[in-house]
Amino acid sequence: MKNVLILLTLFSFAIIFQGCFEKDEKVPPQVPGDASDVALQNSIYDYQVYFDFGTNEIRAVHLNNSWVLAFDASADGWDISVNSGNLYGVAPTGVDDFDSVTALTSAELYRFDAADGNPDSSAFSNWIDRSVVPWKPTGEIFLVGQYDGIKYSPVWKIRIDSMTEKSYKVTYSGMESKPSTAVINKNYNMNFVHVTFDGDSLKPVNIEPPKTDWDILFSQYGTILYTDDGLPTPYFVRGVLLNPFNVQAALVDNQPFDSIDYDIAQALRYSEKRDLIGHDWKYPVIDFDANTAVYYIRKDSSWIVKDTDGLYYKMHFLSYYSYGSDTTDVEKGYPEFVFQEL
Repeated sequence: MKNVLILLTLFSFAIIFQGCFEKDEKVPPQVPGDASDVALQNSIYDYQVYFDFGTNEIRAVHLNNSWVLAFDASADGWDISVNSGNLYGVAPTGVDDFDSVTALTSAELYRFDAADGNPDSSAFSNWIDRSVVPWKPTGEIFLVGQYDGIKYSPVWKIRIDSMTEKSYKVTYSGMESKPSTAVINKNYNMNFVHVTFDGDSLKPVNIEPPKTDWDILFSQYGTILYTDDGLPTPYFVRGVLLNPFNVQAALVDNQPFDSIDYDIAQALRYSEKRDLIGHDWKYPVIDFDANTAVYYIRKDSSWIVKDTDGLYYKMHFLSYYSYGSDTTDVEKGYPEFVFQEL
């Protein structure tokens, strides 16, 4: 009889507790979106193209020569970038007096930003001393020059004098003009505020879309490649860079594109390196006698991009060429890719 009472008591508690919890809800399976094919209409040898997966839209297109420098637009931002897409580089001069700056031309003296987006390795990283608190500008003047395939031609001198949560103050000049000062206001809706030099004037230009409105950038950019002997060599490539605002990516190798699903995407390790996709989705076959190269797509490689909204998209490249009606009308630099939300 005692055992029966215990069982009845436990049964009663089970009913009471069952009523205290919500019923388990079935989680609907992740339904992938439709696959979309995108073919760029602008050559990435000449243009920078911003693309957004969520809207399947090209959000901005600009000629490579539309800007020169870009200033981190966040409240605590300090990074300054140079437009290697238009073959610009930066040379530290070691002096703080504009009249003492000499016209440096050797390519060994110039730097462009690290392709992975690490601000510690940007061309301007030494403009500020971060070993002291508060951080203090070094006062060093930098030359901004453009590469012609052999050497750099210096065009501007610039010194970053100060930085606050709202702006930068800079002093700049052409190679033969007197120095001027400018204030560059930050814009928290953007990753960077871009500027160009118009004659002897520095002016902001609208380049990058708002940081929440795009995911990847197709562009020419500088990077370091290694020779067969392992020597690091500066080189200009054409490829894909990630939006530094909350966008991550992962490589999927030797997996058929159609078989890549949400479960696979979630199990990957993601990176914020800007050049995670980079330029290696294609490779050249060079005819040294004819001095020509043909680019082929790495068919076994796909990428998963986690966009600014936290959604997963898989992408796979199809071509690097634009084909006209004539079989001889073929131009490189026009990526075509397919993507699909997972």
